[in-house]
Order: sequence, then structure tokens, then C-alpha cells
Amino acid sequence: MKEKLEEALIEVNYQNVHDIFQKMLSQNFTLPKILGIIRTVMESIGKKWEQERIALSQVYMAGKLIEMEIELHLKNSKNNDTIRNQKWNKKVYTCVYEDYHALGLLILNSTLRMAGFQVINLGIGLTEEELCNYVSSKQITLLLISTLMLASAKHLKNTIQSLRKINPNIKIFVGGAPFNLQTDLWERIGADGSGMSPYSIIPILDQHFQTIQSSQASTSEGL
Repeated sequence: MKEKLEEALIEVNYQNVHDIFQKMLSQNFTLPKILGIIRTVMESIGKKWEQERIALSQVYMAGKLIEMEIELHLKNSKNNDTIRNQKWNKKVYTCVYEDYHALGLLILNSTLRMAGFQVINLGIGLTEEELCNYVSSKQITLLLISTLMLASAKHLKNTIQSLRKINPNIKIFVGGAPFNLQTDLWERIGADGSGMSPYSIIPILDQHFQTIQSSQASTSEGL
């Protein structure tokens, strides 16, 4: 089923994607199980893009088709609120810093949503002042920042310092071409981590939320 779903997504064949989803639902697949299959398939598609075997537009359309099917399933589910709460329990803020490459951000957001994260898109071309205002007003604790140009990536060092003055505990992960070319750049600008692709950031975020859950569990046991 995973192979057929991947093939349908790469071919942007919505009817086949829909039929595969209906088959999974008819076999009583739970939403977590479906999300697990989706994650595996999308990671495979992401690797094909990194190997230049498929186009970036195909990755984007695959993400959109998956989002459509998940939302359709949630809409038609008798336990809509329960399922939605199970899915959207990990809040992630995303943005593009100084640059305006919207497609990359769309793919990132779509990938994260498919993996079960609640994504709040802050937009593109954001300045240091705008990011500081968002972190302050929205009490952001987890922020994913993407950049396209090396100059923007280097500017992030001062911006990250400013964000930590507002919230010393904020977790900031970065991504984009500059960080792929210079793999230690994220450390030099003071970020908490970096992903080579939208798919590689998922296990990093999983670890982040697992740490939070473990900490909360330990605190509860100590009360």
C-alpha cells in the first residue's frame, strides 16, 4: 500500500490517492497508523527530490493531496474533535527570515502538518523586529526559521540573540540552502538545530516534544 500511495502522489493522481485512503479507512486503519504510513511515504518522496529524481513541484503537490485527504477524513469522522485534538497537539511556528521563497515554506508547512504538527505560518520576508514582536505577543516557545541567502542566515545570529532576550527558553531550529552548504552554520549563529530538508526536521521535533512530555511526566510524579 505504501508503494502504491507513493506512486500515486508522485504522479499527482488524486483519484488513486483518494481510493487508497478509502481502502485504509475501510480496513479500520486508525489516524495514527495512517499518519505513520504517510510519514514513511513522504520521507521517501523527499529523498527522491534530494537525489534529483523528482521535481520540487511534485513534492509540493504530494503534500497538498495528503492534506486534502486528511482534512476530508477529519471532516467526515464521527469523532472529529477527538481526532483533531490527537493530531494537533504539537504547536510549531514557521517563517522565512528576510527572504521571499514561499514555495519552500509551503512544503515545510505541509510536511509538518502531515506528520501531525499544528503549524502556525508567520509568513515570509520577516525582519528581526517582526519576529521579536511575534515571539513576545504569541509567547512562542518553538520556532522554525528558513532562509535562502547566506547573508540572511548570518543576520540571524543577532536576531536569535534578541529572541532569547525575550524568551531564554525558546527553541529555534533553522533550515535552508546556507545551512545545507555550511553544516555547522546553525551552531555558529546560536540556533538549537538544523534540518537538511523538511523531512529531516521531523525527528528533531519529535525528540523535542518527547523531552517536554518526559519532563512534564517527571514533574507530575514529583507532586
